Amino acid sequence: MTRIKSLELQGFKSFATKTKLIFPHGFNCVIGANGSGKCLRGDSKVILSTGELKTIKELVENALNKSSNVKKLDDGFCTFENPEGIKILCLDENGKIVEREVGAFVKRNSPKQLIKIKTRSGREVVTTDYHPVFTFKNGKIVSINAGELNVGEYIAMPRKYQVKEEIDLTKYLFRIKPEDKIYLEWKEEYKKLIKEIRKKIDLGELGIPRNFIKGIIDGQSINLGIFLKLLKEAGIEYLVQEIHEIQSRYR
Repeated sequence: MTRIKSLELQGFKSFATKTKLIFPHGFNCVIGANGSGKCLRGDSKVILSTGELKTIKELVENALNKSSNVKKLDDGFCTFENPEGIKILCLDENGKIVEREVGAFVKRNSPKQLIKIKTRSGREVVTTDYHPVFTFKNGKIVSINAGELNVGEYIAMPRKYQVKEEIDLTKYLFRIKPEDKIYLEWKEEYKKLIKEIRKKIDLGELGIPRNFIKGIIDGQSINLGIFLKLLKEAGIEYLVQEIHEIQSRYR
């Protein structure tokens, strides 16, 4: 079986000076029309080897800013340095999840049209027409262009993976309303907090029910929708980060 080990380029596209590309074992080469771009949109997320989720834009911009050797392309920039040794999770030729160190960070101008791929489970990604996608043909994993995919075809992706993603609870918790009947487990610290707030704010003017205050003092579970409204009015929204256990009366 023939395997290309290296390639020398000079005077081609962004390779004005003579450049030698080394292809070690396991090296993947993405093929596409010149200048078409084989990319994902900047807000697409990548799974790092640590389990963290980062957007491609964040990773590329950080690498370009910290690199000591950034190359100018016809339609963007790239660096073959990996200042922070970023490693990501990938699918190998056997469909297994493996850890790989990033070999280059590339930033290019987007073409006029992009393709959105959405799976039956709801996962989706936006990519260029020439971006490679792994699919199954005759029992094997093969690579085709995203633009060649048809509805109903299978694409290769892991069944499950562990990720670590920081979630801003305030983004979701403050959507909860009193009528949602979601409750917070009572704690002595909440009772003390309410007493302190009552000294500074007229709860009646805020429309806080008296039975809500009485319930907290008596040690009852707390209506989370009302509690969040109270925290917001008191200017202590940061306390939502301490909320871990909630429950609903709906079964």
